[in-house]
Amino acid sequence: MISNILSRLPVKSLLRFRFVNKLWYSITSDPKFVLTNNESKAVFMSSLKTDHFMFHFINNEGFVVSVPFPWERTRRDEYYEDEFVAGSCNGLLLIVLGNFFVFNPSSIIGRKISKVLELDGL
Repeated sequence: MISNILSRLPVKSLLRFRFVNKLWYSITSDPKFVLTNNESKAVFMSSLKTDHFMFHFINNEGFVVSVPFPWERTRRDEYYEDEFVAGSCNGLLLIVLGNFFVFNPSSIIGRKISKVLELDGL
């Protein structure tokens, strides 16, 4: 019953309240719970020509949830032409910002992916 209630909370609230007690932490850290909570209908990325990006999700209840992206641009005057969400899987996003990033908007944790070698003919 608690996991059902927690699954209806916005991501920001879950992140704030996940350390209330061990049970809540255990529930919110469970991969099955994360998958059910990440069932968003849409994802949008915005930067508005600033150094920071925001991701906006429309959750199952129709509410917009906004999550900050943890990286900044390297230089203020550098704006990449290719800034987009390339794909998603199991609640993770593949982000293109000149480089590739895998980002988990639920935990606001991400990793930069090393440069991928281009292979001729593949």
